[in-house]
Amino acid sequence: MFPLGIALIVLGSAVSLLNWFTLVLSLRSDRFVSVVPLIGALLLGCGLGLFPQTRPFASLAVIADYGTLILIISLPRLAYSFWSTSRFNLICAFRTEDAGRRVRIAIYRRGIALIETLFDPPVPTGGGGFAVAISQMGTWQPIDGGYSLAGYAADRQLLIAHHNGTYRTRELQYPTGTEYNHDCMDGLTLHRS
Repeated sequence: MFPLGIALIVLGSAVSLLNWFTLVLSLRSDRFVSVVPLIGALLLGCGLGLFPQTRPFASLAVIADYGTLILIISLPRLAYSFWSTSRFNLICAFRTEDAGRRVRIAIYRRGIALIETLFDPPVPTGGGGFAVAISQMGTWQPIDGGYSLAGYAADRQLLIAHHNGTYRTRELQYPTGTEYNHDCMDGLTLHRS
């Protein structure tokens, strides 16, 4: 058991240190660097739990691993986000297929709107990248005969208006002069789903 315990402690400590290092990298570069949650704490906690002398400290592995710590801190927010965009809070949804893309716009309680776009085939976005899917979250409010969505991309606004049994979109403040307009939502004909 001794070699296994030492190996688990060493591996868990290494993963935990790397997770803390990602925090330093994120702060220095102003870019998000992903962490690996649970692995470091699980390995370190199991390793510490194998020795009677360190067993009382095994639960501290949760704090020692930044990836697990940030996951635990984020759990209430994740649960709130999951609940807010669940089927139970869905008021209505719209769908359309247009020029190689499928768009779904969902209106939820608490003023939450979600726009999901799938591209088939993927479309160029500039800088050598291609978009396969885009998910944008914003807010909505009712307007006469439809909805107004905002906050999903800079200061753009999407109006969804009822028109002869279908819904039509009109996008305001879409950036002009852009080479790639794959995310433009103007002029779509939507159907309730």
